[in-house]
Amino acid sequence: PDRFGDDLTEIRPMVVEVNNQRRSAFGWEGGVHGVALRQIEPIFYQGNYAGALEVGMFLDERILTIWKNAVLGDWYLCRTDGSSKIQLAGTGDSGCDLSLSADERRALESTDAFVRSSNNLLIQRFPIVDFSGKINFYIKRVIDVSPIRTLANEQRSASIWLGLWVLTIASLIFAFLIRSVLKPLDDLISHAQAISDGDLEQPISSKTPDEIGGLSRAFEGMRQSLKQKTAELEAQSALFRTLAETASEWILWLGPDGDIIYSSPSCKRITGLSSSEMQAKTELLTKIVHPEDREAWRRFLQTKPETRGHKKEQFRIVGPQEETRWILCRTSTVLDADQNLLGLRCSITDITAQKQAEAHLKHMSFVDPLTGAYNRAFFDDSVQSLARDEKWPVTVIVADMDRLKEANDSFGHHAGDELLKGAAEVMRKCLRKEDILARIGGDEFVILMPETQSRDAEAVITRIESAIADFNSARDSNDLEISFGVACGDGIASGIEAIIETADQRMYRNKRQKKLKR
Repeated sequence: PDRFGDDLTEIRPMVVEVNNQRRSAFGWEGGVHGVALRQIEPIFYQGNYAGALEVGMFLDERILTIWKNAVLGDWYLCRTDGSSKIQLAGTGDSGCDLSLSADERRALESTDAFVRSSNNLLIQRFPIVDFSGKINFYIKRVIDVSPIRTLANEQRSASIWLGLWVLTIASLIFAFLIRSVLKPLDDLISHAQAISDGDLEQPISSKTPDEIGGLSRAFEGMRQSLKQKTAELEAQSALFRTLAETASEWILWLGPDGDIIYSSPSCKRITGLSSSEMQAKTELLTKIVHPEDREAWRRFLQTKPETRGHKKEQFRIVGPQEETRWILCRTSTVLDADQNLLGLRCSITDITAQKQAEAHLKHMSFVDPLTGAYNRAFFDDSVQSLARDEKWPVTVIVADMDRLKEANDSFGHHAGDELLKGAAEVMRKCLRKEDILARIGGDEFVILMPETQSRDAEAVITRIESAIADFNSARDSNDLEISFGVACGDGIASGIEAIIETADQRMYRNKRQKKLKR
């Protein structure tokens, strides 16, 4: 800020949050240049707060166009905070509006997506919750369903007209010519029954010029028309099925009793099981879930009146290679006009990569980049955790490198860095998995050993000193030397900070004794 004259605090609440709290912030945020998903991390230099590092991705027309090409419909990014510019980005002419009903506004404010039908348009709105929990933006999707409705109306009109026509002709023929045309009429009825049963492949032929022949020709025309309309309808159905089956999400439809009505092919990629396997054994839908998450999964898929609506939640599943994966499951109940339950629609996304990235970022924020040991921030957090969890007794080893400055002055900072990395590696190999090694200063390390006694720490120091000797034997110069201080306590009388202070004093006493012997 001193160099560029702008710290972004007036227009970027997330920056204010990081500057004030000295901790990372993650989530959606609006800004001068648009709405973006941002990760902001505090940066410390030599123990002082220096600023923040941000990684972000804008939600703009490029992203909306990708969505439009992938899953159809026009997409818009809209504001909800009453600003003059309601639409921020879009792929069509429909635009944004705030003419929402009270129920729709409440749904949007409670982070629920909802659907509205208007004329021949199907309009979906998805709220965007920013990092502070506020909803100032939403995504709008508009799908034109007029071709489907037109096809349905044409099919219905043609069926009604042809049915009335057939009924009229059949009544006249039966009244006046029943004896002479009984056999052709029986044939015609048989064909009509086949059409009624959905068999449109049997042609209807009649060589007679009488009414039965005309009726047969009318039925044949109806059969051909129905066959054409059916083919068009099947093509439309195939199109929508293709959309579901090519989507990266796993689309799942469950009946009221929990049986699987439809499962898209992405089931195989996410679970390792094919759609047919999943539909044949409904119980597999629960077995793939991590044992610790199964009860929450069962509650999530319940369709009781009090649990209906739109829901989303994250779960762990066990993948085809016995690996743990993370999924984000969104569900919405499907009801008929009388609010009777027809089933449950689920959209399941594999978010394993996102979870791994988040875990990696969190890990990197707590690791010293030079030595690979934990940093001061993680050390402070670990001290608080030990005090909270009461894993007494706790043993603390304070380790400080000797003559590091001499190595830096004589051979350069690269040599000193190598000694620091060597010291961290030597100590790390001598510790238990549950022990914590942290670099809290330039050449100072601290080891926290929960649920141990002083004798355990002495055994660790003995192993470390032996490992230091092996380390030095493989080098020509710049021998590694470390001074140690040990303290142990139950943390009840004076707290863990006092134990650390005692270990630090003993380390300095050990360092002075070494200097006197040289």
